[in-house]
Amino acid sequence: MGRVSARPFFNMKQIVDTTESGIVSSLIYNSSGEAEGYLIEDDVEAVIEHNKIRKAANPSGDWVGKDGRVLGSIPLSIAELWKHKLGVDVYNHEHLPLVKKLLRDPEWSAFRLTDKQF
Repeated sequence: MGRVSARPFFNMKQIVDTTESGIVSSLIYNSSGEAEGYLIEDDVEAVIEHNKIRKAANPSGDWVGKDGRVLGSIPLSIAELWKHKLGVDVYNHEHLPLVKKLLRDPEWSAFRLTDKQF
């Protein structure tokens, strides 16, 4: 899967921030030089590998975070993709049933931290 971009097509970009975890944020400019968007890229493979390690370290799948049970670890670019393409906001508590549905989908299973029913 490698690097995934929430917006894969643009004319020109200017990197504005890079985090230690590999998230790169850039402003996108059109051919007239006007800012027209924001691009978030991160290394999805790194998150998938980290999730595999976490699942192997805790086969019971009972991960507890500060806000309750942790069902998955989703890269920022995937969260943005879900929000803009599917209308699912991982940060909106009312969307939790939709997030769970996506995490149960085999296409997104690499972001689950448990194989238990949820």
